[in-house]
Amino acid sequence: MKKKYIYWQDDDMWLGYLEEYPDYWTQGETEDELRENLLDLYSELTGGLSVGVRGYLQPLKRTVRCFCRAVSS
Repeated sequence: MKKKYIYWQDDDMWLGYLEEYPDYWTQGETEDELRENLLDLYSELTGGLSVGVRGYLQPLKRTVRCFCRAVSS
């Protein structure tokens, strides 16, 4: 399973959202925390109730301030 996401740094926080759910943003104090929060958000949005679910996120480049990374389970 691959999911694309967009993220960027704003001051001391990392913000991001899943490409297919642009209205649902999340944040983290680190990039790793942001990715964990994005995976949790995806699980909640798709009805998954499993704790510790891990998937694969594929980031997108949208702007100069947008950073991209891949996350795997």
